[in-house]
Order: sequence, then C-alpha cells, then structure tokens
Amino acid sequence: MGFSTTIKTTEDIYDEYTGRDKPEQIKLFIKYAEQNWGIKYVLLVGGLNNHFLADDREHINYGAKWWHVPVRYTNINTGYISDLYYADLYKGEGEFEDWDSNGNGLFAEQFEELDLWPDVYYGRLPCRNNIEVFFMVNKIINYEKSSHRDEDWFKRMIVVGGITFEFLSGPEYDGDEPDGEWLCNLSLDYMKYHINDPVRVYASNTGSTGPRPDYINISNEFSKGAGFALLQGHGNAYLWDTKWPDSEGKLRWVGGIRTMDYPLIKNDGKLPVVVVGGCHNGIFNVSFINTLLDSDWSSSNYHAYGAPVASCFSWQIVAKFSGGAIACTGCTDYGVGWMGDPLNLSAMLESNFFYKVGIDNVTTLGEAHSGSIEKYMTDVNVHENSAHYYSITEYQLFGDPSLIIGGNPKVTSKDV
Repeated sequence: MGFSTTIKTTEDIYDEYTGRDKPEQIKLFIKYAEQNWGIKYVLLVGGLNNHFLADDREHINYGAKWWHVPVRYTNINTGYISDLYYADLYKGEGEFEDWDSNGNGLFAEQFEELDLWPDVYYGRLPCRNNIEVFFMVNKIINYEKSSHRDEDWFKRMIVVGGITFEFLSGPEYDGDEPDGEWLCNLSLDYMKYHINDPVRVYASNTGSTGPRPDYINISNEFSKGAGFALLQGHGNAYLWDTKWPDSEGKLRWVGGIRTMDYPLIKNDGKLPVVVVGGCHNGIFNVSFINTLLDSDWSSSNYHAYGAPVASCFSWQIVAKFSGGAIACTGCTDYGVGWMGDPLNLSAMLESNFFYKVGIDNVTTLGEAHSGSIEKYMTDVNVHENSAHYYSITEYQLFGDPSLIIGGNPKVTSKDV
C-alpha cells in the first residue's frame, strides 16, 4: 500500500528506553519514532497472553505481566484501559505528555489535565497467540488486495438502533423519535455520497417496514456484506442491544446480538468497518474464568455478569476466523451521554467517525478514528467537564490504523 513499515518488539523497547513502567517505556519509543522517523501510524499488536485466565491489572496504573503489549489504566472512576495514552505524545508544543500532570504517580486521574490530542493515528489488534496474529495479518492483506469501492456490498451501510436514553420531540426532531435511531440517521446522512443502500434495522420497524434489531435480523444483514455498520444502543462484554417501549410505555429490550451469535454471520470477505455505541463492548481485558466468577451486578469488574467471555464483543467480530468485520470500535468502560441532546459524549465520537469518512473524505481507518477525536476537541471545550475526558479516553479502535478503507484504490493512467 506504499507505507514504509517498521516492527519494534517490546523486548527491544524495554532494553533501550527507561520509564516509570512498561507502558511509559513503550510511549517513549513511540515519541522517538514520531520525532526521528516521522511516523503517522502506530499499530499495537498483542493483548492478554491467554483466553482462559489472566491477571489483567497487577498495578493501579497498568497491566503488563499478563499482556503481550501492556495497557495503561486510567484512574478515572474505577479505572479502564485507554490506548489513547500511546498516541497522546505531547503537551502542546513538544513537551512529553506523561498523563501525570500533578506528578503524584497516578496516571489520568479524574480532574487531572490531559492534552488528549492524538499525535499519531493508533489502533490495536489484541491478539493472544501467533495463530490470531497470522490470521489477522492475512485478513487485512486480503481486504486491501482489491478495491471494493465499486462493489454493491461495499455501498451498503447497516445501522441498528432504537431508544438509548430517551425519545426526542420538538422543533428539531420528527415527533417522538428514538435517540438511537436519530443518531443512526445522522450518520447515514454524513455518508450519503458514499453509500447507495442504507439498511435501517430499527426497533421502530414493524411488519413490512423492515426487520427489527434482534440477532437473526442483524446477522442476516451482516451476512449480505456492507462497507460500514453502526450499532447505537447498550452493551456489555458479550452483547449489544437496544430498547423500545411496550404498549404501557415501559422500556423493554428488543433482542440485539451476542458474541455467541457471530457464527450466524457468513459474510466471508465482505467485511464492514463497524462502529459500536454501548457500554463495555470494547473491554478487551476479559478472560474466561475471570468473567465466569464476576457475577455481582452491583460491583462487576468485567461487566459480563457471570457469563464466561474469552474476548470482548468488539474485538471478537474482528477476530472472527471467517467473515465478521475488518475493524471495530468500542468503549472500554461505560458508554456515556447526556439527556436532552443525543449528539454528545460517546455518541458524538461515533457520529464523527462517519463525518470524517463521508464529509471529510479521509481514506484510512486511523484518520477516521483519531480524526473523530480531533473533531470532537475542535467543536467542544473538553476541559470544561471531566465527562469529555471520560468519553474520549475510553474510545478504542480494534484494527490497523493504516488500513485503506475500501481496499486498494484502482490505479488509472491519470494516477500514474
């Protein structure tokens, strides 16, 4: 694809760089590479070292011992993984951003000032063994070997939603409109010049108006292939769902889709980029035994609530051996939003992703994901409310940031 690529192992980094912990050593190398090699993209390859049982966080600031590539935990709320740490290299003009502005040794605290601007495009493939690495490398290569832009399946965009927090009514909205569906429609509007076939899988659909968002309908639509997909709703480590009120006005779950339903998705090489709005769909520190034992709904660490989960919802659809997705986003903690306006916090980032692709015409996955953070920070004063810090730092990308969305562009004589 024309990118000059360098592999750097964690073992070499630990030998060459000194920091307060292993995540800081890795970040110092990335800073060096950005300054001296002019790198634009950073792909972190490696997650926990097994699916069955792992001590994912041996220190309040990090997980390293059980990780192929360590993770930085924030100290916001109870703490969660943030790979933005590795991309936010500088405070303003060149000073190293260590995410410890008060110097007390606790990284990314609730009211600690952080720069948050991604200085490189970043993403992670949290593979746990060589087989997963081999498969993901080949999946990405095969996607980029061809141009998919003129193929009918790539011009489809699947959006799935219902009511997330509230109904929307008033002069700006079409009556009692579910906020999740409104956000899906907004993203479709951003993408209108790139797609020919918008597929609305909505809770409000009944009868002949279209399928409702249960696992059969979602998996059926994914099996037809799509260039892009958006799920706007609720989630946890192993499922995504949305809500719709019954005749008495009480909210009820519509159905959604679980990781155990992924075998029903048979889209082969017709792989979408998937954006997921919901809580904990990107919590990639889960393992089978830890989630099985984590059954207390009031104080859950992994948010699987006793269901055994080997890897999280957003990563599993990318790591699916046949079909699935070429990339996916997800929240590593609670997806957050404010009442009264659907376009805020987590939903703003998710919608911005499609703004960057559809309106700004970015071509790589990293430009879309990191660009959605940059647009958020340009449009909003993020330092006025810690909720902005929360939504930005938990926004995770599973995929290669240098991936050309839609595959290898067709070369014409004019291009040459």
